[in-house]
Amino acid sequence: MKFSAKLYCCFLLGIPLLLCCCDVDRHPLQDSVQKKEILIYCGATMRQPIMELAAIMEKEHDCVVKISYGGSSYLEKSVEVNRIGELFFPGSVSYIHTLQKKGLVSQTVDVGYNEIALYVHKGNPKKVNGDLMELLRPDLRIAIGDSEAGSIGKATRICLTKKGIYEDIYKKALFLTIDSKGLVEALRKKDVDAVLNWRAVKYVHENDRYIEELRLPEEQALRQKLTMGLLNCSQNPALGQLFLELAVSSRGREIFSRYGLYR
Repeated sequence: MKFSAKLYCCFLLGIPLLLCCCDVDRHPLQDSVQKKEILIYCGATMRQPIMELAAIMEKEHDCVVKISYGGSSYLEKSVEVNRIGELFFPGSVSYIHTLQKKGLVSQTVDVGYNEIALYVHKGNPKKVNGDLMELLRPDLRIAIGDSEAGSIGKATRICLTKKGIYEDIYKKALFLTIDSKGLVEALRKKDVDAVLNWRAVKYVHENDRYIEELRLPEEQALRQKLTMGLLNCSQNPALGQLFLELAVSSRGREIFSRYGLYR
């Protein structure tokens, strides 16, 4: 039976707060419980640029920034259940729309976009071409993201369905992963030969030593907007607003660009 990321996460949700299922980063400048805090729910692919922005925010506004990161679907559920936090930054704008319909997101800003690419081992030993149909090659071991767990899984399902090969690829995949990080690990450990993942993962520290991007044709790459939303349950909405302004500033644009999340 194919491993399901959704089933795996069910074991993790045995405690009341879904937030506990996600990794939370704290920054070095967090040295006083008296400081005001903001919590950002962040898709795994965008973790590094958000960490940089958080460091700026803490220094300039004498606050503490916490980051809960993981698969977008589970972050969305964490927001719904916990009703705490200031900002939601998933890997696809569709998750923002879901929370807007539920009255949990007010203001939003667009900060860039995600785009799908085909990834292989460094040096491309299997001589894979940059085309989705390559995933059907019988000599390639593949994994894909779980469409019910994160943004890359959802986007993968959309682009492969448009190509008419999703069911074939789903059956062929050795396993499903929760998020983009899991797909990178599958390649790094050489459990598979090729995956579909966000282009931005090659900018994550040291990933380019192990993986190689094969850029897909524009009609296959499924470019999607990256949108950040201010949560209505925010305890510190003024600080949340300041973070949004930083994200769309010239400094924010430069940071997102360095990580492949182009404007």
